[in-house]
Amino acid sequence: LSSFLHVGCIGDSLASGEAVYKKEDGSTGGRDLFEYSWGQYLARMTGNTYYNWSRGGLRCDTFLSSTMATECFDGTHKCEAYIIGLGQNERNKNYPIGTETDIHMEDYSQNPETYYGNYGKILMKIKEIQPKAKIFVLTDPLQEVEAAGYNEAVRKISEMFSNVYLVDLYTYGSTLFYSGWIAQQRRGGHYNAVGYYACAMIIATYIDWIIKKYPSEFREIEFIGTEDAYY
Repeated sequence: LSSFLHVGCIGDSLASGEAVYKKEDGSTGGRDLFEYSWGQYLARMTGNTYYNWSRGGLRCDTFLSSTMATECFDGTHKCEAYIIGLGQNERNKNYPIGTETDIHMEDYSQNPETYYGNYGKILMKIKEIQPKAKIFVLTDPLQEVEAAGYNEAVRKISEMFSNVYLVDLYTYGSTLFYSGWIAQQRRGGHYNAVGYYACAMIIATYIDWIIKKYPSEFREIEFIGTEDAYY
């Protein structure tokens, strides 16, 4: 993971480091604490630049209409890698999932307002500005998101594009996330500083495994963003 000098993190509250706290009246609130997000832990671990295009409540459609997307796609914040974790808030709002046919590979402006359509649009806009970028897409460890079909959509979307890699946190990480020590770091569906550090370690380990499993696909990271190639 340290090989990527610039990484863009696109996600919801679990990517923005949101922490839940109690107010004086006993109710709870949440605050995005980007410095404690798993993306910024990875930035400090690797010494590289991580852009955090995330906030609490974010969905694919609200990301695309935000100033974060404007910055992400402005051409001056191009990254060698992107990590995307979106879907939990779609599930919370019962946002329409759609199907693979909602992704129009020749013209993303034709994609309808569905989870498939908007997720595909994000990927295609990344590829428009950085064709060689490596993109890692996360499933959600929550059973509710899995049961609703959003994780399966991410799995299918990952198979439709080149240089897009599935980080299946539900299949290989749900037990880890929701039992034992990591579960003790949860507050109101989010994590504390230690919990987000654990998330960073899990994501880094999974991505490192992908790079080691497919070495031929990662042997020209240094040429991402250029016309140069060796193979």
